Amino acid sequence: MIASPLKKVVAGAVAAAASMSLMIAAAVGANAADANQATITLKSATSLADRTFVGYRPIDITGVTGSGTDTSYTLDITDDWLSTVRSAAITAGLTTDGTTKLAQDSSKADVLAAVSQLAADQQTNGGTDTLNYAGSRAFANALQQAIASADPAAPVAINSGKTASGGSDTGDWTLSTDNLSLTSKAVDYGWYLIEETTAADPAAPSKTADHAPVSLVITNPVTGNVSIDLKSTSPESHKNIVDADGSNQRKADDYAENTQIDYQLTYYVPTTWATQYSANGFWFTMSDKLSDGLTFDAVNKITVGDAFESTDGDVEWSASDYTYTPAFNDPQGDTKTGASLKWTFGNRPADANTALTDAQKAENLANLKLAGKWVKVYYTAHLNDAAVIGGQGNDNTYNVTYQHNPESSYDGEQTPEEHPHVYTYQFSVVKKDGLSTAALSGATFQLFSNEDAAKAAVSTNGDTANALKFDAGEAQQWDYNASGTVQDLTTGADGTIKLEGLDQGTYYIVETKAPEGYRLLGSPVTITVKATNLNTHTDEVKQAGTVYAIEYTVNDAANGQVEIKNYKGFLPQTGGAGIVLLIGAGLLLIVGGAIIVRRRLS
Repeated sequence: MIASPLKKVVAGAVAAAASMSLMIAAAVGANAADANQATITLKSATSLADRTFVGYRPIDITGVTGSGTDTSYTLDITDDWLSTVRSAAITAGLTTDGTTKLAQDSSKADVLAAVSQLAADQQTNGGTDTLNYAGSRAFANALQQAIASADPAAPVAINSGKTASGGSDTGDWTLSTDNLSLTSKAVDYGWYLIEETTAADPAAPSKTADHAPVSLVITNPVTGNVSIDLKSTSPESHKNIVDADGSNQRKADDYAENTQIDYQLTYYVPTTWATQYSANGFWFTMSDKLSDGLTFDAVNKITVGDAFESTDGDVEWSASDYTYTPAFNDPQGDTKTGASLKWTFGNRPADANTALTDAQKAENLANLKLAGKWVKVYYTAHLNDAAVIGGQGNDNTYNVTYQHNPESSYDGEQTPEEHPHVYTYQFSVVKKDGLSTAALSGATFQLFSNEDAAKAAVSTNGDTANALKFDAGEAQQWDYNASGTVQDLTTGADGTIKLEGLDQGTYYIVETKAPEGYRLLGSPVTITVKATNLNTHTDEVKQAGTVYAIEYTVNDAANGQVEIKNYKGFLPQTGGAGIVLLIGAGLLLIVGGAIIVRRRLS
């Protein structure tokens, strides 16, 4: 057996993330369960339930003698591992003496010398912080790649099992009762590459948002049992309704149809991705599906900033800064309604066997600048005439598909979906005979949101400048549209008009033409639309959004109807010229009556 001796090895570990942010394995106790064995514990701030990990031991530690700081041992590589370790060492540029690099025909002794040199360089250049030494990072990255392509498959020293919640023993790992740590069985001393094997789920979010960085950790008589802090950070994505300036994030609100709704899509790129994905970069796609009651209008801008809640310091996306412009599918025509919107940052290959071009890879690498940043997309939409009135409103479905594995540009995972909701309202006016309550057709109205304008319209039988506008109606039903035209809102045979797509507020309806034989209304009728349980959920801006049915009243009634009565006979409208004639006629009758009385008395 050819082995490489090491003496007085310091406590600590070489750890690295795939492409690569490095994790430190700190010694937690020098006493292993058995002689020449130790355990490895994985710790996380989030649940490890349903996550799986394997451990490879590419390099053995044998021949342990002495104790404490005088401990000596030898490194060895079995025949099963020699080719894999040699390949990784060559890729990482390891040397036997600080100068001489390995080659494909390098002997086992040379490979062991290079590994020993790496350990010495790590101590000199990186100390206990492996982030300070690129050699360890490169070797861990190369070793993971070599294991993935090994034929036959590299032997596993610590098997994975599907971990369950609540402290279950599964595979070669034991899950703690709080689900925040996994401890391996006692394993022989050696160099271990710990890799997460939790399967990505492209169709729905899995228990882990992204793989924890792979760690290369050393167990020996000095380190004893070791633990690894899994410092992976999950990406985040959120969608909210905002004001036009990007402020006032909220998960729900109400709007009139055909008025601008401002949306904000956000995606947070973890800081650790700058090193974890440093070899190949990464891609992500922001996807938003509008419901049929919503129509896409335009993208306003894409910005990059440091904070989720604030826009202070945010800068607009620039191709000069990031070398490319994100792709957008930009729906046109009828496809704007209920649109599926996609913004693609970087490039995902067509399949697992297709390689990216250099230009595509360059865009993925440019995304490394986004690490630790919030990407924000702002766009506008509006409620259309297919909008759900009241009820559970009109929602969107937003999430992000992102590169899950630093070593596979095809592998994708999704963030949880979020669903902002917008609500709109309607009311009906029912025209009836004041005595018989029979429905009256042929009554024409205009609607106002300003009381003074409504009162002015009474004396002029309408106002095309200040009345609210609607799309051309059919079957006595009209949809609000600020860009539409003033319509003759005329009752049909059932005496009804229905006005849809209105925001809550106070309205004033003016009768501009009465049914034949009936007196015209002499003043506006006030109609108040009030949402009784609207909750904008500003407390859920980083959550999926609570789905609830909106409740609203019209003039304090839940049925959404306003009954307006007309009476037969001649009664000119208040303020009209006819009232002067009526008063004059009344005075003449009074004067005439007085003359007759005086004559009779005479």
